[in-house]
Amino acid sequence: MTRHAFTVGLWVASIVLLGLLLVRGGPWLWPRLFPAPPDPVSTESTTVPDAAELAERLSRFGAGWGAPGDAALLELPKGRTPRELQDDLRADPRFAGLEIYVTRADDLAWTLRLFGGGQELLQRPVRPWLPDRPTVPDPPPKLGFVVVVEQPDEDAARRLGRWDVPLAAALPPFDAQTMKAARQLAWEQKDVVLHAESDAPMEEQLAAVPQASGVLLLGDPPAGAWLAAIAGADAFLLDGRDGPDAELRAAAAAAGVRWMRPAGALKDPHGAKLSRNRTVRGGRGVLLASGDEAGLAALEEFVTTAREDGYELVFPAEAARASANGDP
Repeated sequence: MTRHAFTVGLWVASIVLLGLLLVRGGPWLWPRLFPAPPDPVSTESTTVPDAAELAERLSRFGAGWGAPGDAALLELPKGRTPRELQDDLRADPRFAGLEIYVTRADDLAWTLRLFGGGQELLQRPVRPWLPDRPTVPDPPPKLGFVVVVEQPDEDAARRLGRWDVPLAAALPPFDAQTMKAARQLAWEQKDVVLHAESDAPMEEQLAAVPQASGVLLLGDPPAGAWLAAIAGADAFLLDGRDGPDAELRAAAAAAGVRWMRPAGALKDPHGAKLSRNRTVRGGRGVLLASGDEAGLAALEEFVTTAREDGYELVFPAEAARASANGDP
């Protein structure tokens, strides 16, 4: 072999070896010699939507699910359950990454809660499907009415006194006209309920309205032994606060106070339907109505349909006694 041929062979071998090194080692060596800039971190999966965006997504979900909702209420379609709502929301990609719970609030109500980023983002009340006017059983349920009067006077008392309905008026304890209105209502054979205030002892409030057969609680309870004062007056407690009631219910039972929740309030756009269904299911109920013109007009319409449907109209104290005794 000549020297020239050997040199050519050596170059060919070198080129082949270099090619193999590039093919085999290039993919490993290149990113180490020339590292690429890091990929931008995607924040889409970690971004927590705000309440307005979640409400819009929930509205679109409800429209497709058969439960169009509004800002106040999500009513389930007939035959669907709260558990199905929870499961389908969890499976919907529009709510991926969120924690979703549908929990019972009371005998008819449920609550939908959406959590993300360690905080509650949205809460929405949930109701099962309910008939507008449920069938009234025999014996009929007892239904009472409490009219919340913000500015009591004798004229308002006389107007309520002309109603052929066994209702009660909730009066504030320390208004200058409360005593006259309470006496007028008693004269007209109507009942009186104390509209409790949170910043005065219950003993003083009950002393200001001695005709009161019950206490309506819509805000924070007064300090001190206020349940003992109610028990001493042999009055019932109508707990109209929002939220859980188990603690106060147990405390009232321990103090010997007849406790009950209102079946609903007419100022709630769904209050009439909810009140009828709760009253039918529980066998008794008390409906709240405001004492202004609009509230009284709504109450008059409600009373007319209640009589047509066959409810037994009673004073609220009687409905509370039936609730405490478990009477039908």
